[in-house]
Amino acid sequence: MQDIDKIQEIADDVIEKTGNVLEWLNQPKEEARGYLVDLIKKDAEITPQEKAALIYNSRKFTREYANSKRIYEQAKSHFNPQTKEDIADNDWLHFFFDKAEKVSNESMQVIWAKLLAGEFNKQGSISRKLIHIISIMDVHSAKSFQTFCLYVFERYGLMTAYDTEAVLIPTGFYENSFDFRLKVEEWLKQDRYEDYRNLAGDITMNAGELNSLENLGLVQKVPDSKCGIVLMYALGNEEINYVVPQNDNEIPLGQYAFTQEGKQLYKILNKAGDKAVLKVIEQYLLSKDIKFTIQRNIL
Repeated sequence: MQDIDKIQEIADDVIEKTGNVLEWLNQPKEEARGYLVDLIKKDAEITPQEKAALIYNSRKFTREYANSKRIYEQAKSHFNPQTKEDIADNDWLHFFFDKAEKVSNESMQVIWAKLLAGEFNKQGSISRKLIHIISIMDVHSAKSFQTFCLYVFERYGLMTAYDTEAVLIPTGFYENSFDFRLKVEEWLKQDRYEDYRNLAGDITMNAGELNSLENLGLVQKVPDSKCGIVLMYALGNEEINYVVPQNDNEIPLGQYAFTQEGKQLYKILNKAGDKAVLKVIEQYLLSKDIKFTIQRNIL
């Protein structure tokens, strides 16, 4: 008998006795481990040596439980008021926590918590494919994706709320990215940003980062596209900015867009825009000789 198999049997027994995954997670950490150890001790089919090994391995199980519980507790803070926990699909939850239990990095746990909350708030909104993608994503790729999200505008005035995102990725991110970053530093310096060098590093990307996100399945290469209607950009301080093309000019959007999974993750993260990014886009469009205005509105 393999120790890990027995641990899984006992874990399944715990789930069966407590009812479901969420009831198990709602137990205090020490109570959960104590219950697991009691089950091991009471099992008459295993030898004392096997019991000792299983109790030792229960620490790993408890760590995974603690990771899952932290993610679950964070997720609850993102639940909508009308969200009901008892309607969650247990198969989906098992698949989710099989991946999430391995995650101990706090910044990654935040993403997992938002995924879980997103599924609770709207069942079926988070695919298993996205869960798998996040399970193989490292911290660096997660940061790259969040930077990518800073360059998402909304097409303003469309009759439908579907597919309104316009990803405006400067060509400098994937063509001569080093030179483009130097330009960004200069633009931020002119706008009196004190830590302009580090800020430029935080809000720019390069071809390698874009390729990594593409390999993960979160973004995809698309033909060069343009947008001839107003683009909206929301900042975290409730300021809305409208990029308005002039004289029949069109705004160049570049060669990257979300995949379906990337769009799911973007909507879940709900990341506000950044004023420095808006300045970069403004200077980038001016460098392309695009005619436009930026109109601001405070909600």
